Parts: sequence; C-alpha cells; structure tokens
Amino acid sequence: MAHIETRQIQVEMHPAHAVPAMVSVVAFGISLSVFLAISYALCILFYVLFPGTAEQHVVLSLFLPWLKVLTLPGFLLGLLASIVCGWYITLIFCPLYNYFTARGL
Repeated sequence: MAHIETRQIQVEMHPAHAVPAMVSVVAFGISLSVFLAISYALCILFYVLFPGTAEQHVVLSLFLPWLKVLTLPGFLLGLLASIVCGWYITLIFCPLYNYFTARGL
C-alpha cells in the first residue's frame, strides 16, 4: 500500500492585491452616532460644571443655533440632533468609501 503525503500550502497575498475591506453602514452609523451623543453629553456636563466658561464655548451654538442648551428638552433635542448628524454622515460617507475602495482608488 502506497503512502500518500499531503501538504497544506499557505498562499500569501501581496497587500496590493488584497481585496479592500468594506465599511459596514450599520456599524459605522451606530458607532458615529454614539460617539457624537457622548461628545454632546460631555460638552453639556462641562457647561454645568464650569458655568463661567460657557460663553467661551460657542461651538454648540454654531452647529445648533436654535438649541437651548441647559434645559431638559434642549438636552434631549441635542442628543437627537447628534444621532441624526451621525447617520447623515454615515449615509453619505460609507457608500462613497465602499465605492472608491472597490475600484482600487
């Protein structure tokens, strides 16, 4: 009886020939929305802890000029706006990124 030897050959691809990774729209959207919501909540916390510096931090009023920052409805509306902005960026960025990486650009 003949002995048959089998070997496994590992093929390594050069990085230039690798298939580019696609970005998951859902994972990116959730991650970015949570990041923006946490950042917004930290900004509001900073306003509450250091009220004298609130006039120096006008970034929120640049992006959300209609927002009353230190009220509960304003806070909740700001959180909602953060989530909406995260999904807006996601729905534009991810398809563009996936389109261009699929074409090797």
